[in-house]
Parts: sequence; C-alpha cells; structure tokens
Amino acid sequence: MDKFEKVRGMADPGGVAVDMLNDPKISSIQKEQIRNSFIKDYNIDTLPIPGDFINHSELGNVKVLKIIDVDIYGGPAEYEIENSNGKIFPITFDELTDMIGYGDISDVTQPLKNSFDFQLVNQEISEARLYRTTNSFKNLTGRNVANLLYLQTLSLYMLLQDDSSEEYAVGYAKQSSQYGYYGLMRTHATDIYMLAYAVKNPDNRYISFKDNNQSKKFLNSCKFNERQYHNFMSKVGRRGDRRNEALSFFMRLENQLKISDTRYKSYRRLVLSWGKLRYSSKQLAVTKLTQEIRRLGRGSELLAPMTNMIKDRGLKVSSDYKEPRTSLTRRVATAAAGAVAGRYIGKKIAQKTGGNVDKYKKAGTGIGAVAGYWAGGRTKQS
Repeated sequence: MDKFEKVRGMADPGGVAVDMLNDPKISSIQKEQIRNSFIKDYNIDTLPIPGDFINHSELGNVKVLKIIDVDIYGGPAEYEIENSNGKIFPITFDELTDMIGYGDISDVTQPLKNSFDFQLVNQEISEARLYRTTNSFKNLTGRNVANLLYLQTLSLYMLLQDDSSEEYAVGYAKQSSQYGYYGLMRTHATDIYMLAYAVKNPDNRYISFKDNNQSKKFLNSCKFNERQYHNFMSKVGRRGDRRNEALSFFMRLENQLKISDTRYKSYRRLVLSWGKLRYSSKQLAVTKLTQEIRRLGRGSELLAPMTNMIKDRGLKVSSDYKEPRTSLTRRVATAAAGAVAGRYIGKKIAQKTGGNVDKYKKAGTGIGAVAGYWAGGRTKQS
C-alpha cells in the first residue's frame, strides 16, 4: 500500500486553499481550519500561514505575509516574510520552519504551537529527486556534486538539441533558472538548481557531504560563476543561445568546477557537434552520459528522458540545432593552417633581415595560429 496515498488524494492542485490563506478577507477561523487540514493531511506538527509571527534564531522576529509558491501537491513551499526592519524577502518552507528546528515560536500571541522541529513525512512533496535519493547529498562528495552539475548541464543541452526531448529541456531549463542566482536553498526545485546551490553554498549548515570537510574545502576552491551559469540556463530556457556560446560556456564551466576527467571533455565535444553526428555517435554520447550520471547519482531527474533517447531509433535533430552551435573543428583547422603559414613567413623575414631564424619561425607560428583561429570564426553566422 502507498503510505502517501492519503496526501495525494487530499491534494490542493488548484491552489484554492492557498489562495484562501492569502486572502485578507477570509476569516481567521476559516484559515485555522485550512491550516489544521494541511497539518492532518500532510502528517506534520504545524504549518506557518500568512499573519503568523515567528521568532527566528537568525532573522529575529518575522511576520509571514503570504505564500508565494506551492509544492506539487498544492502545499505551501515558499513564503514572503517581513523582518523587524521592514525588509520583505522570500524564504522557503524549509528555511522558515527548518526541519532541524532553528526557529522557535515567539511570545507574540498567535495560534502556532511551541515547536518548529518538524519535517514533511512525504519527502516527495518538497525535495528535488537527486537531493532526496542521495540522502540530502550525504552520499556524494564535493567532487561528485561538481561532476554531476557539469554532466547534468551538458546532458540538458544534449536533450535540447533532439527533436523528441527539446520541449522537455526548455521547460526544465526554465524551472532551473526561475529563482535567480541560486541564493536560497529550495529543496522543491530541480536537481540542477540544488546542485548549483550546493556548489555555490557548500558551507550551509543544513547541507553535508560524504567526507564533509574535504568536500566543502574542494567546493569552496571552485570558482563557480553563478551569474554566468544562470544567464546561460535562462537562454536555454528560451532557445536563445547563439553559435559558439555553448562552447565558451562549457569550457569556462570545466575550469570553474575543476573538471579534469578526459572522458567528460570527450562527451562535451560530442554534444556540441550534435547536429553533424552519425546515429552511432549520438547513441554513444547518450549512453556514456547516462551511465556516468547513474553511477554518481542514481535518482537524477534527467535519467528518464535520457533513457528514452537510448531507446529511440530516430534521434532526429531539432530544427533549431541542425547546424552545431559551435564551429570549433573548422576554427582549429584554420588555426593550424595559419600556424604553418606564419612559420613560413617568419622564416622568410629572418632571412631578409639577418635575424635569428628559429626565433622568427616560433613567433610566426604563434601569431599565425591566433590569426587563423579568429579568422575561422569571422565568416557570417546564420
């Protein structure tokens, strides 16, 4: 028997109950009835609702203004609160109530009980799948988290380029970027959001890793640029990435996350050439990425659409990605040609001027390669 069947059956998918809690015209008696219904259905100790005052150990006295987001069953997932200085900001259910109990009820007269040390019994209600299946990241090292963020981002870009999964990828990217620069812990967000949050905020006291101290030290040493990452994810969510943008983004991300595994770089080269790959090469890329993500984080949300791709005998490229977004191969070839030409010209200059032939040949090689690389990218892009 599904022990969470009751919660699913009593869900509020239309958000009617939450709308009533946010409505100032609804009486306090009715709101208490709704609160008690949520508490009973979700099997939790208590639940903040608009109008409550909470004495938060880190934020001080705060007032709950409204519920601004819900979980997949219609329960409150994110709130807007006001502190004693009049500052208004969003906060997640977990951060406001904290399942480890970092909030206590104040002496202000209001209806909540005297403890916030509770959690949702049904973890599916509020947690990203990978976060849940890895025991809140406790089964992953910091290196694993960084690798998974890279691999899942690369896999999402691969899904974007295939006709059968393009819509899924666009929707997932939108969900992963809708909350901004990964500044708040939102366990109801996507796997990619939670991975990016963990890389950016490894010292959050409510996140722990395998080999915790070493993992946090490693993640703190990473130079993860959350704004750059968020901007790229936002562009993917509206199909706004431009030619060669993905190449520079993933190469920067490799450096930021200290990706040194040569396999991962070979996966990147395959994914960024998707529009020109043969079926066998696409199958290889999908299979290898799926196997590696499953090895590191078995519960990843992206595994289902990736597994479907493995079974797909067509793997038809999306119309938006018929041509690869990067022309690296051509530019590298042009750079090589430039290097040869530069070396020859350097030799001739040295012979004319009586200079050091080897010195001029080396200089000519470097200048020719640089010029050739950038000339290779200057042809008009469609």
